[in-house]
Amino acid sequence: DFDALVINCPPRSGQCPRWDQGQMDTLIQEIGEKHRVLVTNPTTATNVTQIDRTVCQIGNLALRAKFVVAVASGAHWGIHSVWSQDVPTYLFLDDPLKLDYGRDIPHHGLVCGMRDELRKDGWL
Repeated sequence: DFDALVINCPPRSGQCPRWDQGQMDTLIQEIGEKHRVLVTNPTTATNVTQIDRTVCQIGNLALRAKFVVAVASGAHWGIHSVWSQDVPTYLFLDDPLKLDYGRDIPHHGLVCGMRDELRKDGWL
């Protein structure tokens, strides 16, 4: 059982030029203090479970999550299906690069913006 799926693959194509892995690890730790969390990549957060899954399996897990926090990377594409439209999703992607996923997905380029969004929605 888990509450949150965090797709924490580092962005490697320039989609988050101000990326800070240390800040992301801190955010994951904060999420883990309130929720049972699965992460897709290694992290320094100590209260989460790392998984090793394919993109399709990650998409399948997203269906069972209460919410998803994802870095715009190859691993996140599996969460964008017609079946996961009702799962609250938060995406790390710099603001000028906003994409239309067919639903409202908050985009943030910095961890502080994502943290504020998660607090506003009651997840933190």
